[in-house]
Amino acid sequence: MKPRRTQNRTPNIIVVNAKDNAPAEILIYDDIGPDWLGMIGSKTIAQALKDLGNPKEITVRLNSPGGSVFEGVAIYNQFKNHKATINMEIDSLAASIASIIAMAGDQIRIAGNAMMMIHDPMAVTWGNAEEMQKTVDLLKQVKDNMLIPTYAARTGEKTSPETLGQLMTEETWFSAEEAVEAGLADEVSANKEVSAYVDTEVFGYKHVPEKFTDPKAAGQLPELDEFTLRNLAERRLELAARTS
Repeated sequence: MKPRRTQNRTPNIIVVNAKDNAPAEILIYDDIGPDWLGMIGSKTIAQALKDLGNPKEITVRLNSPGGSVFEGVAIYNQFKNHKATINMEIDSLAASIASIIAMAGDQIRIAGNAMMMIHDPMAVTWGNAEEMQKTVDLLKQVKDNMLIPTYAARTGEKTSPETLGQLMTEETWFSAEEAVEAGLADEVSANKEVSAYVDTEVFGYKHVPEKFTDPKAAGQLPELDEFTLRNLAERRLELAARTS
């Protein structure tokens, strides 16, 4: 999904309040990052959960290319620790840290035409060799202590931590069936008519399937002017800086 400009916009999140004990619904159709940059962050989700009151069941619909590791892990923990039953529905794309958020579901369903992607954490840093090494060490800690255990807790015997680590290094894109086979999802649901698009220049992904890189295949997308493109570049740097 193509990120939008960071100024004069609010996170693309929709909250449907529960009525008469009916399941509540949260739609996360945006990239993950600091709330003040107009992305979906942990504060946004915390407020959404507070606004919902005390539903017994919450359906979380995902279509996100990912974003900030730490914001995403915080969102995962909020859903994981919530007393309601959390049903994750991957409507189109759960990539990078959005796939970690999906792991919080008591039940994870992925649309037949949707995909999931896992990869090693990334960061941009500046400085001397010592500063660079600190970033390398941090990225290893994030992968080994935060990300792999979260996936492994879900996959169980289907996919070992060692295999998950290799799949992350290779930047692996899973079809719906492959995600279920790996233990990253529980069930394939009916296809969703939701367009997803990944700008590889913004997110730096290397092995994106063609269906997610072709604007015509993903649906009609607006042209971005120079101001918007500049803001997208600045947001990518901001996200990277927050993980370094």
